[in-house]
Order: sequence, then C-alpha cells, then structure tokens
Amino acid sequence: RLRIAEPMRRRDQMSATATFPSPTGQPLPPQHPTLAEAFADGHVGPAHVRAVIDVLDQIPHAVDHDVKIAAERQMAEIAV
Repeated sequence: RLRIAEPMRRRDQMSATATFPSPTGQPLPPQHPTLAEAFADGHVGPAHVRAVIDVLDQIPHAVDHDVKIAAERQMAEIAV
C-alpha cells in the first residue's frame, strides 16, 4: 500500500513553491517566490524549503508585509 508521508508538510511546501491557476485561468505566483525560484533551479532541496517555511511561519501576523518579504528573501539566500 502506497502512502504519502506527511501530507500537510508536502501541501505547505507545494503551496509555497508552486504556481497555481486562479479561477479565471491566470497563473498565481507562489507564496514565497524567491524560495520557489531557488527550488526550481535546484539550489535548495525539500529539507531547505521545510526549514525556511518553519521559520517564516513563526513571524507574527502583525509584522508588515515588506518585512515578511525581506525575511523570505534572506532565508532563501541563506538556504542557497
């Protein structure tokens, strides 16, 4: 019997790094575009993506969006 190991973790990784179509068919950018680019280029692996997502999930919701984007860029650079 085949099973998917840690399906929630895999879903989080997929939504952070994949591009999905909107209801109108337009492509939506990934949640973490810098990390997605590094993952697509093969510079980071699934373990790196998981570690970066775990750190970014700890940022409080009250933090400005620009600060979150900068943190994502910095974490992706560190992972590379």
